[in-house]
Amino acid sequence: MANSDANEKVNNLDNSQEYYVNEEPKRFKGKILAFILLPICAIYFGGVILFHNVFLPNTSFDGKSFSFKKPEAISEAMMEDTNMRAIVLKEIDGEETISLGKDIGYSKTATAPTNGWINKSRSWIWPKYLFAENALDGKVNIEYNEERFLEAVDNLKAMDEKTVRKPKDAFLERQGSVYKIVPEDDGNEIIKEKLLEVLKQGIDENAQELVLDELGCYTKAAIRSDDPGLNETYEKYKAINFQKISLDMTGDTIVLETPDILEKFYKDNQVSKEQVEKFVEDLQAKYDTYEEQRPFTNSYGYEIMVGTWADTYGFLLDEEATFEMLYKLLKEKKSEDTKPVWEAEGSVRKSNGSDIGDTYIEVCLADQVLWAYVDGKCVLSTNVVTGMYKKFDTPKGVFQILQKNTDTHLKGEEKLPDGKVEKWDSFVNYWMALTWTGVGLHNAPWRSAFGGNIYNGNGSHGCINMSYDAAQYLYNNFSHGTPTVIW
Repeated sequence: MANSDANEKVNNLDNSQEYYVNEEPKRFKGKILAFILLPICAIYFGGVILFHNVFLPNTSFDGKSFSFKKPEAISEAMMEDTNMRAIVLKEIDGEETISLGKDIGYSKTATAPTNGWINKSRSWIWPKYLFAENALDGKVNIEYNEERFLEAVDNLKAMDEKTVRKPKDAFLERQGSVYKIVPEDDGNEIIKEKLLEVLKQGIDENAQELVLDELGCYTKAAIRSDDPGLNETYEKYKAINFQKISLDMTGDTIVLETPDILEKFYKDNQVSKEQVEKFVEDLQAKYDTYEEQRPFTNSYGYEIMVGTWADTYGFLLDEEATFEMLYKLLKEKKSEDTKPVWEAEGSVRKSNGSDIGDTYIEVCLADQVLWAYVDGKCVLSTNVVTGMYKKFDTPKGVFQILQKNTDTHLKGEEKLPDGKVEKWDSFVNYWMALTWTGVGLHNAPWRSAFGGNIYNGNGSHGCINMSYDAAQYLYNNFSHGTPTVIW
């Protein structure tokens, strides 16, 4: 019995000791937890109280941070922006600054949302905004004077017409004997409408600077150095480089340079015979005067048209020889000052199409008069006898002195109505042939009178008869090739 009581006491003692041993750690843990939580709660509730009056962390408005600031800071920021705001314009040739408040009457204000700048309900979850953005949804109000805005733009140095360089397209330029592509020059001409648009957008978006070229505010050259058409032409030019052919057409000069040469004479990058032939044909049509009508002012002051199938004077192109000469130059890519090949050649070429010049002989068949001019001045006027009317009519046209002889015999024959042939052999002191068929100017020793109507019944065989003195004067003062107009 005694042993039993003793054992029980021992067991109770052991249990009590175990209880005290297990209870001590729990108390210690509780103290630690309280130590941690109390400061956190204090910080949290302190934050709740703080953010009832200032903005939450990571709060932004109009691109600026207002974290931990009072609402008045927004008004202050708006005022500062109004007073200090400027936009730097980065231009091609430098930069300019527009001071918005000073230059355009700029002002900036802010309107709070309906529930005010501070949303107190959010202050209870302020820790969230340590890691999240809090963008205020207030409204920014920007105002400026439109008239002053336009005036400020007009006053920019970049808008001064004296300094504006308009864009220039890339082009081909001859440099010595070769062609080169000259790159485009975009210049510095601003597109005003685009600048106004970009500047207004920059004001609205709080831009600090605007790079005008990147924003498309400048005009640009339309044709650039990498233009396919320009480079295709360059390759063609490069094939022959610079070539210049000058054709002296007497009184007119045709200049053919690389661009014209390529256009007129090349086909499939080769000189085209057909196109050269066509060019020569066009020359003939434009510049030939031989047997063609051209204007002439006669001794009575009237302008008449002269020139017939009988002509021996004027420009007559040798098409075949001219083609060969030009085609050879083109094939060899040579530059040369030359002239076409003429079968017959006049002395001058006037702007009105005449080729007669101011030194010439003139014969009026109706009045049987001859005039001679030197440099536009009449040096001889004399009566003549021309071919017998309706039998040996003197041909009309524009002739030239083809041959000159003194003391010669003019021979010919005529078939009479009875079938007999009458021959003649006339001695003359001065002979000047006008046609290859025997018509010319000469004295007529067998005649005692000239002019009037003699030619009607006693005319010549087609020549122009005159006195010894007149024929001598012509012979001594007018050379081979002198134009002679008979009308």
